[in-house]
Amino acid sequence: METIAVYWEPVISTYGIAERTGLSMITYPLRRDPCDDSVCSVFQQVAPRGDMVLAFMHPAIDGELRLHLVLAGVPAHFSLEGSAASNGSRLLSGPRMYSPVEVIYFQGPHFGDRYGIADAAFGALNHHGVPLLAVACSGASIYMVLPGGTARAARQALSAAFAVPDRNGGV
Repeated sequence: METIAVYWEPVISTYGIAERTGLSMITYPLRRDPCDDSVCSVFQQVAPRGDMVLAFMHPAIDGELRLHLVLAGVPAHFSLEGSAASNGSRLLSGPRMYSPVEVIYFQGPHFGDRYGIADAAFGALNHHGVPLLAVACSGASIYMVLPGGTARAARQALSAAFAVPDRNGGV
């Protein structure tokens, strides 16, 4: 017989909930083959300017990959449409921009030790009618990309579902 211990708190604790506004998200549809210079050039164009807030990639239902870049402001300084369309690039079509978007993110002391955290977050947003564009989760962090103007409502919904410390250190 195996014994399994699971950490469980009645209300899931966080270290706080933060938000970023005035952002854009660019989504690039990619082929599923090794990274080439066209994809790397996206990061070379964005990273030196300090624009990048969040980057993540995932497989799509159609067998392609999706690269998502969340950037500060509205990026008018780069485009892959011309360079990526030639020479067998991984980029399948032009990027799609969502703007404005906002990001809300939070971490917690036991996010890696228990299940149900993403479900609690999604349920809280759904219950309050807050739409999601994208989500990136790690063992201890959740990043949610939302349509512009919805971060405050998302923060309120999440604050009702999670224990959030106040500015004086209490919960």
